[in-house]
Amino acid sequence: ADCGLLRFALPSPSGQFLAACSFDGHVQLLSLVKSCSLACFVHDLEVDSLEVGEDEAIMLLEEHLELVEEGGGLSRASYRPAGNAFFARHLEGGRPSPEPSLDADGMPRQGVCMAKWSPDERFLATKHETWPSVLWIWDLGRFLLTAVLKHNAFIKSFSWDPSPTARGSSCR
Repeated sequence: ADCGLLRFALPSPSGQFLAACSFDGHVQLLSLVKSCSLACFVHDLEVDSLEVGEDEAIMLLEEHLELVEEGGGLSRASYRPAGNAFFARHLEGGRPSPEPSLDADGMPRQGVCMAKWSPDERFLATKHETWPSVLWIWDLGRFLLTAVLKHNAFIKSFSWDPSPTARGSSCR
């Protein structure tokens, strides 16, 4: 499947896979060993596209900040389940504009702008310019979207916890 104009490509830690991220919001997952396409992931927060069968439910999680008394008023983020209606209501303003703004390099601010492999290559996390406070988690064993994390602020960077459980550790 053609996934549009390439914005950037990210090899996996082992070098066996390549995530080709495009301006049209797709991520093409390629096998560098077999020289073939494995999947094409589409970033779409339409409510209908998020509704799947019971055994393949997508986790929709919203960030909640909690004050920690011990650290002098520091906050800690946690995630709580959010329904499809929450995402539809809060992300409606994030539709693409006809003329996207340009970044420092003169590239249009559209499509998939960040991606990071989990250390064990089981997951790929991505960020789409249209929804700057949303992180997408793709399960590479099943080739499915497994979680959508809605943050309170725009995501500037993110990283994975290097533990074997491969959970995302931080977003800024």
